[in-house]
Amino acid sequence: MSLSPLPTDPRIDTKGNILDRVYQSWFQSIQTWLGPQGQAGATANRPTANVYVGLSYFDTTLGYPVFAKSATSAHPQVVVWVNGAGATV
Repeated sequence: MSLSPLPTDPRIDTKGNILDRVYQSWFQSIQTWLGPQGQAGATANRPTANVYVGLSYFDTTLGYPVFAKSATSAHPQVVVWVNGAGATV
C-alpha cells in the first residue's frame, strides 16, 4: 500500500493558514486507504467504495473473513470477494 506524500505547497495566506484545498486532497487520499480498514458485518453490507485488492472484511453472515480479489474504479465499485481458499463468495 502506498499513501500520498504529505503536501508541500508553500503557499500560505496572510493569516498563516495553509490553503484548505491542498490538505483536503491529501486527507481524501488517506481516507481512501484507511477508511475501510477493520470492517465487519453482514454479506449485504460489504464495502462498495474505496475497496482495493486484498482488502479484508469479516463477513458475519458467513462467519469468516473474505478478501477483495478485484474491484472496478467505478462508484459504486463492483467487487469480487473470495474466501481464504480463493473461491468466490
